[in-house]
Amino acid sequence: MAGKYLIAIDDDEDSAELIARVAARCGYAAQVMTDSRALEGVLVDRLPDVVSLDLSMPEVDGLEVLDVLRRAEFAGHVIIVSGHPTCMRRHVSDVAKRRGLNVAGHFYKPINTADLARLLKDVGTGRPN
Repeated sequence: MAGKYLIAIDDDEDSAELIARVAARCGYAAQVMTDSRALEGVLVDRLPDVVSLDLSMPEVDGLEVLDVLRRAEFAGHVIIVSGHPTCMRRHVSDVAKRRGLNVAGHFYKPINTADLARLLKDVGTGRPN
């Protein structure tokens, strides 16, 4: 899994930091972003292997971020992380898939770190879900 890179996007810095710590334990280099407006600039330097994405953020919400990823031709995996009910997370996952993005899974906040670690390890070895 050497060289894997994850960006955790969440306006709640503690939540993003938690995801980044789990990713680091799974062998990823991890970057935290609390302002999703900066994503386009970050993607110019290096496309991540995984983006974890909160749906409810001020300024630019999760659906808009999915469009940014699509325009950047992001071929990695998206993990939706939100306090929204399962039906909403599932709907956004379906929308993202229809837009050509690879959704590895979705999690309810507060996130279950053991489940996230399992998913990141599977994604890192090419076996998501």
